[in-house]
Amino acid sequence: MRFPFYRFLLLFALGCSPSPASTSSVPIDFDQLIDEQINALSQHKNTLDKEAEVDGHRSDTSFVPTAEILKAELAIFRELGIVNKPLHKGSYREEGPLDDSRSNLRIQQYVSDSSPLGLLRVYYHGTIGRVRKIEGTIKEANQLYTSERNLTLEFDEDGGKPLLVFYGIRGYQKVALRDTVRFSVQARINW
Repeated sequence: MRFPFYRFLLLFALGCSPSPASTSSVPIDFDQLIDEQINALSQHKNTLDKEAEVDGHRSDTSFVPTAEILKAELAIFRELGIVNKPLHKGSYREEGPLDDSRSNLRIQQYVSDSSPLGLLRVYYHGTIGRVRKIEGTIKEANQLYTSERNLTLEFDEDGGKPLLVFYGIRGYQKVALRDTVRFSVQARINW
């Protein structure tokens, strides 16, 4: 029996195709994580110390946030869930576990050249379920607008669950024919 040439080409093409990027998703449901933090914070009535800076103009405040305020404050961190969206499945390279040179934590890193969330780092102790810090970089660009936001969440542990102790947003925004606006928000939760 003769082996048809087209079958040979098909087998050759399949064998030589580059391996796809990692398709595994981050084992963190960011919406659930944010909802749990809002619940815990609003039940305990903790004080939040917040420092904001926009183009060198600084403002500090301390307050006890309501659940509604916390939803607004933490809404931007839901964008970290982009990494788990079906639209971006397969566009991330998973790297790790890596050692954190500044602590005893491990790092699981997700990198994409095609997603707005180009970099996501999850710092954890032991297993990824024991998350201590999450960092993400979100970039957007079109003809009128360019922006970059570096998001940080830091956690302690309470009864085996993550407990938010700090969040920060740092970045810039550039609108066509306007100056670049740099901004920073840092908030510490007093438990």
